[in-house]
Amino acid sequence: MSEEKSTALDELVVAMDTLALAWLDYRTGDEAREKAVNFVEKLADGLAPEQEEVEVEPEVEPKPEPEVEAEGERMYTAAQAARKIEMPASSLSHWILEGIVPHRNYGKHKLLTQKTVDRLQSLRLGAPERYKNPTNFVAATLRREAFGDTVARLTYPSHVKIRQDREKRRDA
Repeated sequence: MSEEKSTALDELVVAMDTLALAWLDYRTGDEAREKAVNFVEKLADGLAPEQEEVEVEPEVEPKPEPEVEAEGERMYTAAQAARKIEMPASSLSHWILEGIVPHRNYGKHKLLTQKTVDRLQSLRLGAPERYKNPTNFVAATLRREAFGDTVARLTYPSHVKIRQDREKRRDA
């Protein structure tokens, strides 16, 4: 609560107390005093916002990613590699589907070798300043190496089918 609101609320409570005491002087009997005091307290409680107790959940430890080594080399899942490279995991997953990042499958995980992660990290760190997002430079470089141009490829089977249908109609 801001300082001004707190001061205004305090002044209001003092004024109400004074009013209640003045009213009690005209009324006699304990019952009337009790009603006045309860009224003032109820009014003051209604004006001051109640501080709700918020339960803070303890921090949950993230589930450890599988540590895998193959042929004596450390392997990273796509999520681990993305954290290490400091880039979006969605971009890395898209590049894996596009086929421009070499990987191995381990169950449902896509694994990248230490060498691949180091290469991606060096590309990201070596991005020219003209790139606002270094991830774009990494993608362009990987596509240029894999396909000879920087055009993004369709990655899902449904997209490939749509492209094939368009080419058939265009050729017909």
